[in-house]
Amino acid sequence: MQRNIREGDDDKNVLEWLVFGCSLLLICAVFMYLGYQAYTAEKDPKPELEVHYRLDPSALEPYRYHIKVENRGKETAEEVTIQVWTEKDGQELESADLQLPFAPKESSREGWIIFKDNPALADTIVARVKSYKKP
Repeated sequence: MQRNIREGDDDKNVLEWLVFGCSLLLICAVFMYLGYQAYTAEKDPKPELEVHYRLDPSALEPYRYHIKVENRGKETAEEVTIQVWTEKDGQELESADLQLPFAPKESSREGWIIFKDNPALADTIVARVKSYKKP
């Protein structure tokens, strides 16, 4: 039994052409997206850390505060140190630090600090980012 095969007769059916066209379109779209992202990317992204706090007492820790650090920047921050302190008449009464190993870009991290004395005796509570490193 012999099959006759004509040279140059490589007919493709419609499904093969459809899959080829969709694949080509998808690959072109991915390259265009990556090119756009590379073109519009910030040249030197920086972490943008923001600190929020609220009283979160428990039975054994009545002066516990919940600390939330939001990184709204386009870069991860490492070894983040948050300092929270109470002030009365411009004098610092008590201070506490919170260490976070890292704060990924566009994310948030949470932790708790505990004061020894009642923070209600102070005029104000201040929280700030003390330090961080870029990876």
